[in-house]
Amino acid sequence: MNKWTGRLTSSLLALLLLVPSPALGASGTVTDGNSAGQQAAAAPDYTGHWAAGDLQTWVDKGLLSGYGNGVFKPDQNITRAEWVALVNRVFNLQTVAAANSFSDVEQGKAYYSEVMKAVSAGYVSGYSDGTFHPQQIVSRQEAAVMLYRLFRLDAAAAGAGPQDAETLPEWSREAVLSLLGDGFLSGYEDGSFKGGRPVTRAEAVRMIGKLSGEIILQSGSYAQLQAKNLVISSAGVSLKDTEITGNLYLTEGIAGGDILLDNVKVAGKIIVSGGGENSVVLNNTSAASLTADKPDGKLRIVLKGSSSIPDVTAESGVRLEEDTALGGAGFSRVKLENTLPAGSRIQLSGSFDSVVVNAAGEPELVLVRGTIAEMTLNRMAHFVRRPEAKSGI
Repeated sequence: MNKWTGRLTSSLLALLLLVPSPALGASGTVTDGNSAGQQAAAAPDYTGHWAAGDLQTWVDKGLLSGYGNGVFKPDQNITRAEWVALVNRVFNLQTVAAANSFSDVEQGKAYYSEVMKAVSAGYVSGYSDGTFHPQQIVSRQEAAVMLYRLFRLDAAAAGAGPQDAETLPEWSREAVLSLLGDGFLSGYEDGSFKGGRPVTRAEAVRMIGKLSGEIILQSGSYAQLQAKNLVISSAGVSLKDTEITGNLYLTEGIAGGDILLDNVKVAGKIIVSGGGENSVVLNNTSAASLTADKPDGKLRIVLKGSSSIPDVTAESGVRLEEDTALGGAGFSRVKLENTLPAGSRIQLSGSFDSVVVNAAGEPELVLVRGTIAEMTLNRMAHFVRRPEAKSGI
């Protein structure tokens, strides 16, 4: 269990003011021009601040509100409860963990659901004594670890690192060095990182924003975007002619809604945590890999046109389908990892080079149509071949 550090801080009221109320875009939609004008009757106190552009972007997207009359307190330190509330809003997280293992996070508190969403998403674990310390200030190294986990980043190649790298706790070192190496975090002018320092509101927005890249929170058509990372947290999004040099995140905020990716090039991976049984369509789209991880397992991903996803990891139930007129390489290799919930159902339609089963929960593997050239069962699985599927395994 990671042991996080920080200092005791402020009141619970700050959490309620940090994120939008229902009247200020709590559904994740951007407020209209009139309401935004009413909200910012006075010039915001971040005018001229080094993070003014970041803060204004978040206000415009409905991700951030203030104390009224233009007061946002950008240099005020942020608590751990406030921090997870901000992160959750970017991913539009919906699932509240059923089990609460934290002795100091009481049901009924304003921050309870936000902390439990973070638990469900798997990016917080708290302290070794079973506490979370929701009103404690979050440190730079704590923030780095949480972002590293949520965004499912890979360890970066060893680099120079900050001059105080040796002072970083072991539990934070990989996350901090990876985020620094990939340019998502920056240190101080003296070459240090100062991992134990508190994170301010402005720093929080900058840190989360740099990792998120482009954030799409409203349904609609988007085209010709260029981003390092891109987050889609709403259903009904059509993304076309876009290049992403990092990762694409289809979050659980999409729920069971529709997503269309048309001529989208992703240099990294696509993480699919939202979408329905008939809804995620990739046309003329490519990525280095894809991870399916929707909690209820009700997810269908279809490849069309020249689409190519060479490596797929199933961490939840999913139906992977290649369109019958597919001209691209389609899905090539599929792995059922040990994080797959017991009894999950994986349905395959198309021509697959290989399927590897590492999952311990005896998943059901259904070949609906097509062939599997090679199958490796490192763990038990229930294999079903539909009549229309060819013999080829």
